[in-house]
Amino acid sequence: MSTNAGYSFLGTVISAGLLGFGIDKVFDTQPWAFLGFMIIGLVYAVFLAQRTMNPAPDHSDPPEANDTAIKKDEEKP
Repeated sequence: MSTNAGYSFLGTVISAGLLGFGIDKVFDTQPWAFLGFMIIGLVYAVFLAQRTMNPAPDHSDPPEANDTAIKKDEEKP
């Protein structure tokens, strides 16, 4: 699982950098598109790595909602 997060991180950063580099070449805006896309790529890569390393909890078996309602009703005078 951690290897997948590493490859995802690296691929996202490299892809964003290449996209920014290409936009800089086409529109002659060096280095602004490269820097902007690198920042966006890094932020998104951290988000993907965090999501990969800490998946959402499984809510297939939720706790019984009636248990807390019964306890609250018992406390009432």
